[in-house]
Amino acid sequence: MLTALVLPLVLAAPAMATPSAAPRTGHPICFVITQADNGTTFDTAIPSCDLLQLSGLRWSTPAVDGDAVSLVPIPAPYGDQSWQIVAEQPGEATITSLGRPICTPGQVCPDFVVLFRVHIVVLATPAATA
Repeated sequence: MLTALVLPLVLAAPAMATPSAAPRTGHPICFVITQADNGTTFDTAIPSCDLLQLSGLRWSTPAVDGDAVSLVPIPAPYGDQSWQIVAEQPGEATITSLGRPICTPGQVCPDFVVLFRVHIVVLATPAATA
């Protein structure tokens, strides 16, 4: 599942407020990449505001193959694991992680591993805006 969000968020002004300037435009479109996006390629630009969010399994720390992006861990609630995807330079990178079941000690636990992989293309042109 691919969820797009536009940052920063615009807050509603008080009912009696008068606009002092035209609304700002030109904010990059940000993607929240989840395990539902496994196998997908994403285009981004510098600066990027994309996030990687993995949940539901015990995920290994994602590995980045390529020097176009880096990952910065973000604290996440409820056992989710999240990282900001930082576009470093134009080019390509592949992000991979392995997910295993979360089991309570002493319980029978299924034995499987899920491979998660996405491909990121950092474009040399500015990011699309909303």
